Amino acid sequence: MLRIQDVTVRFGPPGTPNAIENVSLDVPEGRRTMIIGESGSGKSVLLMAILQMLPASAAVSGRAELDGLDLMAAGKTEMRRLRGRVVSYIPQGSGNSMNPLLTVGFQVGEPLMIHRRFSRRAAVRRACEALRSFDLGNEEQLVRQYPHTLSGGMKQRALIAMGVVNDAPVLFADEPTKGLDRARISMVTDAFRRLEGKTLLCVTHDLNFAQELADQVVVMYASEEIECGGAADFFARPLHPYSQAILRALPKNGLHASAGFAPPREDEEAARGCHYRMRCPYCTEKCGSRPPMFKAEGRKVRCWRYAPGSTEPEKTL
Repeated sequence: MLRIQDVTVRFGPPGTPNAIENVSLDVPEGRRTMIIGESGSGKSVLLMAILQMLPASAAVSGRAELDGLDLMAAGKTEMRRLRGRVVSYIPQGSGNSMNPLLTVGFQVGEPLMIHRRFSRRAAVRRACEALRSFDLGNEEQLVRQYPHTLSGGMKQRALIAMGVVNDAPVLFADEPTKGLDRARISMVTDAFRRLEGKTLLCVTHDLNFAQELADQVVVMYASEEIECGGAADFFARPLHPYSQAILRALPKNGLHASAGFAPPREDEEAARGCHYRMRCPYCTEKCGSRPPMFKAEGRKVRCWRYAPGSTEPEKTL
């Protein structure tokens, strides 16, 4: 299990609003955890903070323990060994993060050359096998091609193959369906379904993609984790008012206007309260103080409506 504890990230001098604020969650071993939320909520920053991929100017604190090892405290040499061998990372961008000057086979097989000292020929051979498992077609020729000859969906699946070719037990994925049409999203979804036994932590805006794949859903809003629980329960009965709002905005639920973007936090007093309160239909005076995470219906939710002794709130879409 990957245990993330009190991760906080700030870009800028003290007093600057945090990009991530005390995020804590458990990522179950062998299961698929999806982090959802709008742009600017801190989803991608969380993945990069755990993998020590943020710029040196970022102020980072917290822990991310995997099998007793704190990834965020590991030295640079140790992290280079762990990235790709223990934790693989699939960046966002519809495959555009691939190097246009290197062949597809070399790039997919490169983790094997770095971490397992495979020869180039052996690594490309294994890359071909990895690509074949994701049904790209004509893989023997494809490994000799350059990324610009592949479609967006093919490049995205090649990135997934690159992430799993070294058989790392933990996989981080950042917006793997971003910019893809529905047909290509279906291909990527099928590719992730094949990752049996892998621990997946995936950031996505695509709620349909999350619903099809997730075992666990984490919702982030304005730098905070605001809801966490089983995917089936979440999509059937979202608890947090923001979670309810974003699900109501889905076409199948009527395209009701969503909550909009995170409200600006212009002063210290505003930052202390619930970040969602300016848009929440249930806002009360108590929301002027920041709520902790409460346990409710086997989940966690950051909302005063779920505090012990509160009146049972409405939980329907």
